[in-house]
Amino acid sequence: IAGTGNTDEFERLIRDDSSKLKVANPAGLCAAHNAAARNRVGILALISQYNEDLNIQDKDGWTPLHHAVRNNALNAIEFLLDNGVDDVRLTKQQEAPIHLAIIHNQLKALE
Repeated sequence: IAGTGNTDEFERLIRDDSSKLKVANPAGLCAAHNAAARNRVGILALISQYNEDLNIQDKDGWTPLHHAVRNNALNAIEFLLDNGVDDVRLTKQQEAPIHLAIIHNQLKALE
């Protein structure tokens, strides 16, 4: 649901049990990763309102910012940075978000 951007449905699902925000799919991605990758700022804002960790790492050590950068999700990048995420956190492969921007030629993400 996080990837769809439907904030009403998303909030309805997490209102009574915010622990659902930490449930990961088989790839290790939770709501924050999916929302960031798909540029769903409204979902990221709800996650933040529930005081969930916007620096949460997936099984490869990627944070929502890594996913936003890799997918050139510029609004999500701006939101995450404005909300104080760690922009130098390294993945298990020792890659910071800036490395992903360069490797994948996501130059707009560097601005």
